[in-house]
Amino acid sequence: MNNLLSSIPELRHDLSNFDDFKTVLENALAFGTPGNRRALEVGPGEGVTEDEDRQVKAIIVLKAPKHLRDMLSEHASAKAAFDLLKSLRNSNTNANKNRLLSDLHRLDWQPGDTVTKLVSRGRGIWSKLRDAGEHVSEFQLVNSVLNALPSAFDVIKTILISKDVELNLPGVLPQLLREEQRVMRDGDVDMVPEVGTALMGRRSCTQSWKRD
Repeated sequence: MNNLLSSIPELRHDLSNFDDFKTVLENALAFGTPGNRRALEVGPGEGVTEDEDRQVKAIIVLKAPKHLRDMLSEHASAKAAFDLLKSLRNSNTNANKNRLLSDLHRLDWQPGDTVTKLVSRGRGIWSKLRDAGEHVSEFQLVNSVLNALPSAFDVIKTILISKDVELNLPGVLPQLLREEQRVMRDGDVDMVPEVGTALMGRRSCTQSWKRD
């Protein structure tokens, strides 16, 4: 089994590459004994010998992050150790999704912001959520962007949400950029970050949303 180790990636500290690790590990075990191949699914005595189980468990422990190795070593079988890794990965993934959902919901206008910067920040969070397997609609992204805008944008926000269509970025962004140009041209005080009115004057004008 030692010659299989080099092909199996080491797990990252946050287990974010667990799926890749699982795929490569399963492919590597396919070249081992029948018991090696079954060790991730059943424990010793169910078509898996003690030696076969020990070999697979050793690989899992060696490829795990250092802070998890002692914990994994204490588990009775390769399957138990592997199931623990899977459970920890799922917990990390859910915690990350919840953090990103909170970040998107609390998207705010910051000193020195522009519409482009705000949208870019929101889109980055949205993309990370979708990469993590969380379904968040583009309407929810647009809703967060609109709620984050200072009160200088209240008129255009009212116009946008009064339309009987589901809002999306390609339809909303050009109108927000035009309104930003008007606001800056007119010298609206709510766009001056130093006095803090951009944050004080903001109000929520769209429907609230929550995770499905």
